[in-house]
Amino acid sequence: MPTLRLPAALAALVVCIAAGLAVAWSPPAAAYPAMIRHGYTGCGECHTDPSGGGVLTEYGRGQGVILLASKYTEHGEGWEPPKSKDFLFGAIPLPEQLALQADLRAMLIPEPGNTRLIAMQNDLRGSVDAGIFHANASIGWVSEGGNEAWITRNTGTGGNLVSRQHWIGVEPVEDLLIRAGRMDLPFGIRSEEHILFARSYTSTDTNRSQQTGLDAVWQVGKVRAEVMGIAGNFQVSPDSYRERGYSALVGWGPASNLEVGLSSKLTHAATDVATRDARLGPSELAALVAPRFEPL
Repeated sequence: MPTLRLPAALAALVVCIAAGLAVAWSPPAAAYPAMIRHGYTGCGECHTDPSGGGVLTEYGRGQGVILLASKYTEHGEGWEPPKSKDFLFGAIPLPEQLALQADLRAMLIPEPGNTRLIAMQNDLRGSVDAGIFHANASIGWVSEGGNEAWITRNTGTGGNLVSRQHWIGVEPVEDLLIRAGRMDLPFGIRSEEHILFARSYTSTDTNRSQQTGLDAVWQVGKVRAEVMGIAGNFQVSPDSYRERGYSALVGWGPASNLEVGLSSKLTHAATDVATRDARLGPSELAALVAPRFEPL
C-alpha cells in the first residue's frame, strides 16, 4: 500500500494550520448585510417605503456606501461618500424631492444547445416627496415570469412590461403615513430573496406578490406598525383570482441591535390562482413571529 511521503504530509499540516489560524483570527462577518447590526431597527430612514425595500433615500444611498460597501482604502474622519453613489453615478443631478433608482437582475442558465438568459428585473423606480404628499412607482420589463406584476399580456416570446409598485400617500401627522395603491405586503422581514419558503409560501415576496389596497404605517419610538387592507391584485384576472383581506405587522425594538416582530395575514379568493380550483374557505392564513438580532 502506498504511503504518504513526509513533504506532502508537512504541506498538508501547514495548510490545515494556516486555515485554522485564518478562521480563528478573522473579524466578525455575516452573509446578509442587515442594517440592524448598525443600530437601525426601522427601515424608513434609508428607504422611501417605510417598511423597507424599493427606492433608497439620499441618506440610504450614503449609508449603503459607508456601512455596506467594500472598503479598499481607509477613510479619514469626516469623509463623505462621493457623488457616484447617486442615480446614474451622479451624472444627472436630481431635485431634492425626487429619487430615482434602476434595479437590474438577470440569470444565465447554460444548458447544452439551449443557453437561457433570463431578465428577471429591469426596473426604473421613482419616488416623489412633496411635503406631506408622497408618491412611488416602478416600471420595468421581464423576459419571463413575474406574471402577477404584468401590465401587458404577451404569453409568447418577447417578455412583458411590469409594474411592481405604484402608490400615493399622505402624512397627515408626523410618524403616520396613509397610502393607497399597489404595494409590498407588510409581513415579516422584507428581503429580496423571493424564492425563500417564508416569502413564496405566504405570497409576500417583492418580485410579484404586491397587492392593491389601503395601508397605514405608524412609528413612534421603539414601536412600528403597519396594516394593509387588501383589495386584490388588479393586474390579474378574472376577479375570482383576486385575494382580499388584510396583512399587518408590528415590531418592537428594545435595543439598537434587537427587534421582535409579529406578522399576520388573512386573505380569501374564490379561485386559487396557482391551481385554478374553486376555494371553499380562506385562501391563506399566515402568522409569523420574526425576531432579529445582531451582536454588537
